[in-house]
Amino acid sequence: MTKEEKQEEIKKKILAAGGKMVHVTGNEAEVDMIASKGQLFDGETSIVEGGPAMLCHDNSLKFYLANKGMRLCTGYAATVSGDDYMWVKHSWCIDKDGIIHECTPEKRDKYYGAIMDEREAERFRRENDFAYDAECRRKEEMGEKNVSGPENKGIKGWMKRTFGSKQEEPSVPATKMTLREYAEHKGIDGPLGDVYTRFKLLKMAREDGIDLTVQIYTKMPAIQNVTLGKRIEEGIDAGNTEFNSLDESLDFDKLARQMTGKEDITWDEHIAQLEKEEREKKAKVEAESATRAETNKEELATVIGKLKQYSYEEPLAEYADPEKANGLTITMLKDALEVIRACESGESPRKAMDRLNIEKPTIIMTLISEISKKGPEMYKTYVSECGLSIEDLGEETQKRIEGIEERNARYDVEIEREQGFGETLGKVTDDVEFAEFVENEGPSIKGQDEPDLSDPGDGEIV
Repeated sequence: MTKEEKQEEIKKKILAAGGKMVHVTGNEAEVDMIASKGQLFDGETSIVEGGPAMLCHDNSLKFYLANKGMRLCTGYAATVSGDDYMWVKHSWCIDKDGIIHECTPEKRDKYYGAIMDEREAERFRRENDFAYDAECRRKEEMGEKNVSGPENKGIKGWMKRTFGSKQEEPSVPATKMTLREYAEHKGIDGPLGDVYTRFKLLKMAREDGIDLTVQIYTKMPAIQNVTLGKRIEEGIDAGNTEFNSLDESLDFDKLARQMTGKEDITWDEHIAQLEKEEREKKAKVEAESATRAETNKEELATVIGKLKQYSYEEPLAEYADPEKANGLTITMLKDALEVIRACESGESPRKAMDRLNIEKPTIIMTLISEISKKGPEMYKTYVSECGLSIEDLGEETQKRIEGIEERNARYDVEIEREQGFGETLGKVTDDVEFAEFVENEGPSIKGQDEPDLSDPGDGEIV
């Protein structure tokens, strides 16, 4: 069978379990695996382990590696919603008891896919973890060049395997290399912020007769200098002999003079100065944060005040708490206010969005549908302008809009009742005694008949 035929066969098996749509993708090895080993799983008893949304492959891979006895699965999953739900590409884990472990925040109802063996899981890992794949490739290349014998072990053996028996001289002398150039010269890629990576470079440099100490320190932020310096002084890590020898010949006072350019400074004075700078920086950030919070509070109060004429009190109150609101919330409320004002003036929602250059129109339109009195109507108009209908957006969206419409109708009834009560109270004048007013109008205000107290029934009026 060709790959396309296998994809069509997988599609038929999946849709036989329900749903309306599935798009079968993947490389040839993955399609072969699912075609030959694919099976249907029920998600009713699944355990949701959490993890970032939209990262099911990464999350499942990490969970598989962290939990012994777990099996890795890949294929497709669906959340059942009516008869027209869609299957999406997905990965998950399964334990020895057949319980599915869902590694995203969303529980799924159905799964279709293959349980991988160790070889297939290794291939899956290399396809989805690019750093791991690069490391594997590097080791494979080294293995091809490697021969047995003590002369081919350690850093010298690595240099011999990498550069040949006679190492080629770099274009820049090692003594004049930057930290990055020296790292690349030694075959260390990636970020150099890790403490142990820097220590490894420091050790390599010493073996080469090069002092990179000042570069190791000065390329790091102040607080890292403090942390790194203290870790060196404390012997780094009691259980890691590879790094414990690195502090043997460090003259910290000399290092402080080299780093600062001051001839009369000690290491302790230098560390104290760095810690002071860090405290001042932290205090400045906190002050700026407090100022920003106060500004946000004022801006929020202003925009909420302007939105009140277009909204109901209760839904708007959810956004009015200054402790919860941030700059993004305020910006979204401002955008919503401008669109509502434009629509009140007769402009259509989509045209208003385009004219105002709204970056995330769907999010703003959803916000408007929740807080505005005419929100559901505006939302439907916007969807229609996009060539769709509410039904096209799915059952959940349809129910949400219907719920908002019912809520708004309830608010309107409550407001009308309150206004009617106020108008009735307005009939009270100086010429009418309040007691007489209550006697005549009270029952009608409350919406009930005046109680008949002439017949006390079995009880006795005291």
